[in-house]
Amino acid sequence: MFRLRGKKAREGSGMGSVLHQVDRPSYGEIYLALSVAFLFFRLEGQAVLYVLPLLVVTLSDTASALVGTAYGRMRFAVPDGTKSVEGVIAFFVVTWICAMILLLLMSDTPRINVIILSFLIAAFCATLEADSWRGLDNLLVPVGAHLLLERHLYTDPVILLGIAALFSAALIITVNCAKFIGLTRHAARSYAIMLFLLVTFTHGMNAVLPAAAIVAHIYVRRNNPGLSRTPELDFLAAGTACGLIWLLVGEAFGQTTITFFNLSFAGAAMIFVTLAARRDGAKMAARIALLPVGIILFGLCALIAHFTPARAFWYGAAIPPIAVSLALCITAAFTGRIGLAAGAVPKPLPSLSSFPPCYWRRTEYYYE
Repeated sequence: MFRLRGKKAREGSGMGSVLHQVDRPSYGEIYLALSVAFLFFRLEGQAVLYVLPLLVVTLSDTASALVGTAYGRMRFAVPDGTKSVEGVIAFFVVTWICAMILLLLMSDTPRINVIILSFLIAAFCATLEADSWRGLDNLLVPVGAHLLLERHLYTDPVILLGIAALFSAALIITVNCAKFIGLTRHAARSYAIMLFLLVTFTHGMNAVLPAAAIVAHIYVRRNNPGLSRTPELDFLAAGTACGLIWLLVGEAFGQTTITFFNLSFAGAAMIFVTLAARRDGAKMAARIALLPVGIILFGLCALIAHFTPARAFWYGAAIPPIAVSLALCITAAFTGRIGLAAGAVPKPLPSLSSFPPCYWRRTEYYYE
């Protein structure tokens, strides 16, 4: 796959040349391979959790491209070009039909759940497709659909309606408030989708530190702007990768890694605040503020770990990784070893590179 993206494939007329007929930069074929691997890795019993997400990214995405190209008139801007409203509507309709058919044929989900869940998945995936860039929809759409299905396949219909209302309200509020907080509507919707998936797939408490990292990132972009043209989307991509990595690591070893997921975002928020305070050369003030900010963020991480469903398995074991991660972030800040990729995202996210030794007890709870 990587060979097909090489120079010879771009200049030739063979199979690889088809990938380069799209003018805007895209890595969709690589993301698609990663999403297939992710779904196959998590395939356990329910075939619909594997088939439906892949059907969405194949049929719905194709229908969206065809309709948008042939009949698209109402267009809106995305970071790497434009998309059409007609294409998004086609994506929604095809996804809704596919979801209803597969849920009826491949699961014993109650009929009312099928209707509501199909609508929710179609709206969620269509929004993801509309807001994705550089081919990331080939990864985010199937992964998001899979996580939503896995969590809410048998959820009570009233709760599903509440989730659908929450999703609509989150999009409306963030889009209307985007200009007041210095975000584009596209970036605001993307952040809303990320937090919505965290709230619905995990416990709502686990969205607190990612939200804090988002706020800190917006703050640092105002005080210490970098060179990236899409800093918010770069951070969103890094945050999504962080979540997927910890999810796969946890399931590969049969452990719950939600504390380490929260540690990653606590470290990112801590570094962002430090970078914002370093404006105009105020390095000493930034370092003085570093310790109390770090204690607050990592103390919040410890509090969240205590109230998770798996807290009994972490009693006495969650503090060491939190202390080690805090020490690593403080050391990085005091030595000035804080690197930003194009001035936008920590390289790497501070805590993501820290795997402090601790005893991981087996538990049946994953990301809850």
